[in-house]
Amino acid sequence: MPERFIILLATIGFAFSGAVLWSGDASAGSSLEQVGLAAAVASVVSLGLLALRAVLTMLSTTRRRNIFDCLMSSNPASTVLVDAQGRTLLTNDRYDSGHHLPRCAQLSDALTAICSDPLGEIKKLHQQCDLNGHTEEMFTSGPVPLLITVRKTRRGVYLWEIADAPLYMAHTTHANNVPVASFDTDGALLSRNDAFNLAFPLNVETLTDLSGAIANRTDQRVPLTTIHGKRLFDLKFLQGEKGAGTVFCFEREFQKTQPALPDAEIFEKLTVPLMWLNLNGTVLAINPAARAILRGGVNVGSKLNTAFTSATRPLDEWLEEARDSGRSPQPEFLSRQGQGDELILQAMLTRLGEEAPYLICTLTDVTELKSLEAQFVQSQKMQAIGQLAGGVAHDFNNLLTAISGHCDLLLMRHDPTDPEHADLMQIHQNTNRAASLVGQLLAFSRKQNLQFQSLNLRDTLADLGHLLNRLVGEKVELSLDHGSDLNLVRADKRQLEQVMMNLVVNARDAMPDGGVVQIKTSGLNLVTPTEMGSAVVQPGEYVKISVIDQGEGIAPELIDKVFEPFVTTKRTGEGTGLGLSTVYGIVKQSGGYIFVDSVLGKGTKFDVILPAPPVRAAVVEPVEEEPPKTEFRPSDGVVLLVEDEAPVRAFASRALQLKGYKVIEADCAEMALDLLQDEDMHVDVFVTDVIMPGLDGPTWVTQAKAIRPDVRVIFVSGYAEDSFSSQKDAFENAAFLPKPFSLKDLTRTVDSVLS
Repeated sequence: MPERFIILLATIGFAFSGAVLWSGDASAGSSLEQVGLAAAVASVVSLGLLALRAVLTMLSTTRRRNIFDCLMSSNPASTVLVDAQGRTLLTNDRYDSGHHLPRCAQLSDALTAICSDPLGEIKKLHQQCDLNGHTEEMFTSGPVPLLITVRKTRRGVYLWEIADAPLYMAHTTHANNVPVASFDTDGALLSRNDAFNLAFPLNVETLTDLSGAIANRTDQRVPLTTIHGKRLFDLKFLQGEKGAGTVFCFEREFQKTQPALPDAEIFEKLTVPLMWLNLNGTVLAINPAARAILRGGVNVGSKLNTAFTSATRPLDEWLEEARDSGRSPQPEFLSRQGQGDELILQAMLTRLGEEAPYLICTLTDVTELKSLEAQFVQSQKMQAIGQLAGGVAHDFNNLLTAISGHCDLLLMRHDPTDPEHADLMQIHQNTNRAASLVGQLLAFSRKQNLQFQSLNLRDTLADLGHLLNRLVGEKVELSLDHGSDLNLVRADKRQLEQVMMNLVVNARDAMPDGGVVQIKTSGLNLVTPTEMGSAVVQPGEYVKISVIDQGEGIAPELIDKVFEPFVTTKRTGEGTGLGLSTVYGIVKQSGGYIFVDSVLGKGTKFDVILPAPPVRAAVVEPVEEEPPKTEFRPSDGVVLLVEDEAPVRAFASRALQLKGYKVIEADCAEMALDLLQDEDMHVDVFVTDVIMPGLDGPTWVTQAKAIRPDVRVIFVSGYAEDSFSSQKDAFENAAFLPKPFSLKDLTRTVDSVLS
């Protein structure tokens, strides 16, 4: 009975009974009172029935709600019960969380996130449900493709299930074996399950790549190219909105099982680091030996080309070669991505038979080997740069000798009062500056002239302290801290001072706002070979000098290059980039070591380690008196000048002639030997360059000494004397004159040899 009719009857009954009891008419008698009482009773009964119906309805609704919650609470899809107009009646927790669609009172409002006409879409799906009982549609316009399933219930309401398309694929029948992929309106593949990745190559990115015959997107049977070759498939399409959807690839001759992974027990016990991959490079298994060297960062399910990089070629190309060529490709060196520590692996790929859809990857940790290789390459590069710098310096010294020498000749003809004298002095001074610059290149190449002596660092640094304090300026404080166990060091005092000045100036420049530059010295006694930085310091007595600042620090990418020429951390125009390369060359030529340690924003420390051999007592030997020498006059001297550089030869010849010597010139060693064949030609001294085309200086002088044993020798070179010391020592009383030399240097050396 309708609720409204029951309420109407109850109202009429109560009104009638009330009217009868109020009137109190005696003529009506007891019969009228009985009728009013009956009406009241009927009204009470009607209201009771109405209340009972309301209670039963509430219990039924609660029961249905409990049943709905019980059935849908475990459903991974967002589930909502709506009426024919799309009004929301009941929802599950997944829908309430807004995981798939925004939570709205009207389903049409929620559907605006994935379709342009939500009311039309609801009407269409409900009409399809009225005909078929249920319907499905894919929506791909949202962030994630969604599959919506709609079912009609017996009471005329509709049950909507909204799920991720990949999630639907995972729960579809044969999901572990059936390749499934979702695609957009243009046919581009949006997502693919593992079975699809195992079956088809990585370059399948669209439906057309899969097969040109399925462009019409209808269910059909077609041959498809898999990584195992041509196979026949039944394709089932689940159509979505505006041509998007999902394709299911059922192999016609379905293989019962895929080739199995290796025996787990054997795989785990192998001591060789191994990874098991599918043909697309996805990691399927890692044994304990491989996990030990990988140290995390690579897990089952990772892609090889995202976890590692190779400097030689793309890893997809490497995988393709292993997959398609039927042979193992060349090993690759893989660098791990996204990890703090460096890891370099040598990896080899092997496919187990042409039909096997898996690859075995053998790993070897070569991080330390690659580090040593990088250090060796750096050492070779530094040596090559040193040779280049030495060669350039030698050629520049020839040019500077000619410029400086001819400038000296001009100065001899111009008094200080001459207007041109000042210009000549400018040329002379700049030539000396250029010679100093070339000297820095020679220092780096370890081919400069050093005069070794035993030095007390306390005294040396004390003498240098006044100059260093002026160099650092007012903002920077200089601090000296000497150890108590300092031995004498073997070094060139002038060059050691150059080392300290360069390091202190660099420390000052690293602290533009001021600070403290610390110079610390300490003794170092090594009993066994000790690894320091990238070098191994041999046993012996050493002294360590540390120069420490609290400046800006050196960038990590420059830390291995700071000792190379023309590499500077300063701004353009503020440095030549030769300061540290000069320091490096001086320290190395002195038999020492230099190391750098720096942290950005915290400062830099340079450690210079110099040998400190024990000082031996000098042995005093009796000195025999030499017979008095006869006075030698330059006009009596004959000089054979052998120099391949014409400007240097011209200057040297004129300088010696001005001094009164007779000069015989030769532009090569072969010409000099030909001149010496004349027995009537008298020669007192050979002045020869060391490095020349053809025969070098020591070689031709050796041949000349066989026929002219009494002739004195002066070797001239742009390189350091110790670069050919073993050859020079073969000649008694041979002198050495380094380039660039001045007019006075040349004539003084010749005079001293002949006097």
